[in-house]
Amino acid sequence: MSAQPGMVFSRAALLQQVWSEDTRASEHTVDVAISRLRRKIEVNPHHPQLILTAWGLGYTFADGQLPAPEVRAPDAATA
Repeated sequence: MSAQPGMVFSRAALLQQVWSEDTRASEHTVDVAISRLRRKIEVNPHHPQLILTAWGLGYTFADGQLPAPEVRAPDAATA
């Protein structure tokens, strides 16, 4: 499975590629794995910027044009 910028990977394709031997795995298994991966690599897993959902299709990777991370000054109350 080779990737190109903007390429969408369907749940079925990911399931076949990663869990082909596991008969208990389902497309929900893919969703759970993506969720866990996002918790590990995303700054905010609830608003992913690296692994994006292509609704109704599957998942895609960001094209590398990510916005700069937001830098906040410390609050006076917490400093």
